[in-house]
Amino acid sequence: GVGVVGGGGGGGGGTGGGVGAGDQASHFGTSTIGTDEYDAGKERARLYLICDAAQRRGEESQPSSYGNDQLDKAWESIREWLTAHPSTQERQVAATYQGHHNTAAIHLVCKLVDPPLDIIEALLACSPETVRWQ
Repeated sequence: GVGVVGGGGGGGGGTGGGVGAGDQASHFGTSTIGTDEYDAGKERARLYLICDAAQRRGEESQPSSYGNDQLDKAWESIREWLTAHPSTQERQVAATYQGHHNTAAIHLVCKLVDPPLDIIEALLACSPETVRWQ
């Protein structure tokens, strides 16, 4: 199938220079997440679970350098996942995975303090419709 990155014909959401799938691979660097033994069920949920763990750590930690270190590790884990999964189809499936209370990865990331713009843009490019879920 043909995947659309960055919003497609319906307008890209106003971010202008959005990061396309090809740009993201070079932007995010190399991945340390192995995908040789591909388990579709676990992999579909992995992005959500990374974001969920980050959100839980964010709730538990006090504002401190420790809390910031934990968030930095979470952002790096999300970037590694995105690097390991350059396929638009894989990203869309993961970005639309529904966890607790029908939330998606983008919902969890946006609950965290000062989420990096590159991660927000990448998750929006994966599946723009998730921002309209209620």
